[in-house]
Amino acid sequence: MEKLLSYHANLLPGLDVGEGPFGNRLIVEVEGGEFEGPKLKGTIRKHAAADWLTLCEDYGHLDVRATFETHDGAYIFVEYKGKLEMTAAVQAALSTGEGSTEIGDQYFFTEILMQTGDERYKWVNNIICVAPDVGGVERARALGRKLDVGLAIIDKRRPAPGKSQVMNVIGNVKGKICIIVDDIIDSGGTIVNAAAALIKRGAKEVHVYVTHGVLSGSAIEKIKNSKIKKLILTDTIDNEQKVKKASNIQVLTISNLMAEAIKRISNSTSVSDLFK
Repeated sequence: MEKLLSYHANLLPGLDVGEGPFGNRLIVEVEGGEFEGPKLKGTIRKHAAADWLTLCEDYGHLDVRATFETHDGAYIFVEYKGKLEMTAAVQAALSTGEGSTEIGDQYFFTEILMQTGDERYKWVNNIICVAPDVGGVERARALGRKLDVGLAIIDKRRPAPGKSQVMNVIGNVKGKICIIVDDIIDSGGTIVNAAAALIKRGAKEVHVYVTHGVLSGSAIEKIKNSKIKKLILTDTIDNEQKVKKASNIQVLTISNLMAEAIKRISNSTSVSDLFK
């Protein structure tokens, strides 16, 4: 997975609004900060960023909005929601504005939305979610809603018996970074052909996110030589040795997520709340 940027935010002590119908609301203002990556660098605007955090049990539901000012004078609106484990270090940083934590120190997941009208950085807007077939539309649409982006669909059909399958693209993908989401990849043929169809229709890049990677037969070789820029899999199936053959395949662990789910089952607390 290509790293977009790293950022450090300076926090003011949190404002405790108190207990509400959805949990305890804590407003944490950002006093400034910096961000830097291969394509983006600059500062976080003071008094134009905050986290409207809701505390529930051992977790905080994030609701962060910030304004990034690039080194060359562009403004980028950044928004992300998700879930953060409220460790002692996190609680200290949010309540007092002192101390620090790093990603990986605690359970944390989010999806990030960026928007700008500056032509130099319009590429941050150019994302579209793609369903690899009609059956995957609801999954892609749900992710699209979270990211506030559009939807395209790969429509597979045979024009006549005995004829090769044709892939049509429903939706405008020209100049877009396409995100294909699916639950499982087996031989890889469908995803590889879908990526080729998207590029043919003018897509800038194709990234694929799949939960379970079976990767049977010649799947690795197909993906390695395909138009897919990056395929991200989880480690529900052990593919560590297989994927070494392809630089465009990356495996992410879900061990922390599974451990947290097991803990919640053992403690008779909500598992579904992990995915809200």
